[in-house]
Amino acid sequence: MSIIFKILKLSFQINKKYFLVALSSTILAAIAPTLSILVFTEVLSSLVRAKPEPEKILLLVLIYPFLTFLDNIMYRIKNSLTDLAFRYDMTEYFFKTFLKKFISLDMEMHENPKYADLINNARDGHEWRPADVLRFGWDAVYDFVGAITSGLAIFLVQPLFSLLIGISIIPRIIVDLKMEDAMWNVWTLDTDTRRRYGTLIHQNENPQYVKDIKLMNIGAYLQNKLFVLYTSVVKKQKKILFNKLKWHIIAGLLPIAVNGIALYYLVNQYYLGHIEIGAISFTLFNLLFFRDRVAQLLSDITYALSQTKYVSKVFEMLNLQNKIVNIPNPIKDIDTPPSIEFRNVSFKYPDTEKYILKDFNLKIDKSETVAIVGENGAGKSTLVKLMLRLYETTSGQVLINGLDIKTLDIESWRKECSVLLQDFTTFQVLTVKENIGLGDIEKFERETTDEKVKEAARDAKAEEFILSNKKGYEEPIGRDFNGVDFSGGQHQRIALARTFYRDSGLVIMDEPTSAVDAKAESEIFETIKGKIKSKTVIFISHRFSTVRMADRILVIDKGKITEEGTHEKLLNNGGLYSTMFKLQAKGYV
Repeated sequence: MSIIFKILKLSFQINKKYFLVALSSTILAAIAPTLSILVFTEVLSSLVRAKPEPEKILLLVLIYPFLTFLDNIMYRIKNSLTDLAFRYDMTEYFFKTFLKKFISLDMEMHENPKYADLINNARDGHEWRPADVLRFGWDAVYDFVGAITSGLAIFLVQPLFSLLIGISIIPRIIVDLKMEDAMWNVWTLDTDTRRRYGTLIHQNENPQYVKDIKLMNIGAYLQNKLFVLYTSVVKKQKKILFNKLKWHIIAGLLPIAVNGIALYYLVNQYYLGHIEIGAISFTLFNLLFFRDRVAQLLSDITYALSQTKYVSKVFEMLNLQNKIVNIPNPIKDIDTPPSIEFRNVSFKYPDTEKYILKDFNLKIDKSETVAIVGENGAGKSTLVKLMLRLYETTSGQVLINGLDIKTLDIESWRKECSVLLQDFTTFQVLTVKENIGLGDIEKFERETTDEKVKEAARDAKAEEFILSNKKGYEEPIGRDFNGVDFSGGQHQRIALARTFYRDSGLVIMDEPTSAVDAKAESEIFETIKGKIKSKTVIFISHRFSTVRMADRILVIDKGKITEEGTHEKLLNNGGLYSTMFKLQAKGYV
């Protein structure tokens, strides 16, 4: 319930004017039916009295359509504001808030399974569920006010009936709450099932997998895996729904019995001359209205509560606190190109026991070009994450220009880094020009010409295939958006152009030409040689044609530097570097 009140409070903060109008119209719409019943039954009683009062009857007849009109108009206003205006405002608020928070979270929270379920639940819950909680929350307010109004009306005529009808709905409340908890637990308690279900859905529906599924003829196999999982979950949900139906029928017998007793009592009182016909109508109408409003109130609250379980995960995710934050008054003016030093650094990923780096030491001078090679899992990519302060060291220091990286302003430091990761991305929907310009979005939005973008594309040997398309640099990426699906190598060259466009003092390239053909790779590295003379450069690569151009080559094995030197020196050492080089060269002989 606290989440429902939190959402209502938030809706007030988002738009106070809409909130107050919605609240007023909701209360008036909820009260109007009871007032209409009162007027109608008074007209009925007046007509059968021994001495009717025509003036009074006429006045009541004129008031009745006004109350009906008020009920209709207020209900429509309430629905319009809660279902349209608040829905859009609330959705926009959570959409913006979630995306901003999602991007700002530490990398640990994106990569650690400990947070995966929370973030997935929040992703599932942030877009439309808060608006649904709000809409059904307002409906619950309407039902609650209507139930209270009709309950008070019954109490004024027959206090015992209001008590009995109130008691009769308690079993229904218990059934709804218990069954809703059971339905929620089907998914949330078995997080492994949810992850496997989501992954199988993705694999069965994503075009990325279609070629392999067709060529290996495994569509039926994967679909069967999905359906078995789906059936196991649905079977549990069906069982809960059948139980809910059974107990609803049983719980619904009590209010029916109370209404039957009330009718018998009222008719008896009428024949004894203790009440008028209007009192019978007034009490019975309000009993029915009370029962309907309470039933709808329970339905609205049950649905809203089912959604609050998801929305609570959104709030929980929004309350996550980053570990990697700026100290007070961090250093923003950073000399470039920078020197980088790892001093006695040990690192293991959070919630794991294995150290990726142990007492690791490395010094990279300003304007030095260093290549890092090693087998998979040696710790190469981890070094990059620590340099960029995507993770904190477990112990030891990373120094930039002799200063602890923790003293630098995070945003200012990352602006000085041009990074091309092995798992690079290009952004569909956006144009080729925009994809390159994202390397330095402030410069891109400031520039009045496209010359810098085109220069970066030429340096990455990308301009020829870009211009071969009808719209050139204005071509959207992605065939789904009336654009182009580039090859893997072409995508990598666009990402490389983005790195060149950033033009920062530190350049980090992780397998920068892994998807590029040999001719283009040679041309690109000729360009790179000319552009990195005044920069600090770090290459991570398995391709020895790439690392030869480095001033110094480091071989990392099991989190430690095992060899260091030039290409010629390391070949003569006969160590891991020499072995890896000969194995790769063997493939070309």
